[in-house]
Amino acid sequence: MKINVRAAEKADIAGIAAIEKAVFPPEEALSEETFKWCFASFPEGFAVAESAAADGGKGETAAAIVCRPTALRLITDEIYERKEISRGDTFAIMTFIVAPHLQRQGLGDKMLEASLALFREKGAKNFSLACKEHLKAFYRRHGFIEAGLSRLTLGGAVWYDMYLTL
Repeated sequence: MKINVRAAEKADIAGIAAIEKAVFPPEEALSEETFKWCFASFPEGFAVAESAAADGGKGETAAAIVCRPTALRLITDEIYERKEISRGDTFAIMTFIVAPHLQRQGLGDKMLEASLALFREKGAKNFSLACKEHLKAFYRRHGFIEAGLSRLTLGGAVWYDMYLTL
């Protein structure tokens, strides 16, 4: 599949929210309203992958990453709150989603590498995320280092902190 990874636009938010809703259980999924607030507050933290359209126009939103620029080095519940926090050179990955029908085809690998490069151009020097047990190996393949159990309580799930320093 040919994809184009680019900075997201305001018009992409509905597609991002639809994938989020399809991928995460309701108690863990970020809402469209949260994505709108985030985009208004830190648009530089949004990237999308779109499939190539047959006519050369915009394709379907296939994947997205939303990061929050912060001074915090690890993920906490504060990252997900709709309030101002100290900005810094760490891009905290709030969500990384691939449309369910496009998973397990290598799109996640391509999306992660391309979006990290895009965020580096925007000043990111570090990345942090919280993921579930089954995703730790994926992130390790991309250079992330595990930092142990996360303090994140989102959705009542068990999360693991991981980080990447450039």
